[in-house]
Amino acid sequence: MPLEDLLQRRFASFRTIYLPTAGRLRECGFELLATGQRPHFTVRLRRADDRELEELLAALGPARPNPQYARSAVLGVEG
Repeated sequence: MPLEDLLQRRFASFRTIYLPTAGRLRECGFELLATGQRPHFTVRLRRADDRELEELLAALGPARPNPQYARSAVLGVEG
């Protein structure tokens, strides 16, 4: 599914998004659990302490504005 479609259908209510790759998250030592909702994974945290959360934020990369944020509500598009 193209990114724009995915953002519009499933993430239009999120103002900010992160676009990490599974490979990048694995390189940073995070375990990924399949959710059955491709291309979505759950990141398994070992400790969930401040240090690990900082590592996760760094692995996610920069926050980006979601170009589809609330677009369906503004345009009246059903998603």
